[in-house]
Amino acid sequence: MNKYLIHGKGYWNVQLNDPFISGVETTDIESSYNHIKFKGTEKQLDSFVNQLIEQGEAQFKVIGVIEDNPEQEEYFKNLLTT
Repeated sequence: MNKYLIHGKGYWNVQLNDPFISGVETTDIESSYNHIKFKGTEKQLDSFVNQLIEQGEAQFKVIGVIEDNPEQEEYFKNLLTT
C-alpha cells in the first residue's frame, strides 16, 4: 500500500459508505479543499483517478498525482527556504 496526494481544483465531497467504489476496494481516502489523500495500490489509484475524471470537472478537477512522502516533502521545503 502506498500513500498518494491527488492535487486538483475544487472540493471532492462524497460520503463513502461502502469500502468498494465502482468495484475498487480502497483502504483510506481523506478529502479536503484542492487535494485528496489516497492510500492503496497503484491499480486502485488509477481506477479512482479515472472515476474522478469521468465525473467531470464541475466539482473536482484533477491536476496531478504525487506519492505522499513526508521526507521528500521536507527536503524540497528546505531547498526553497535556503
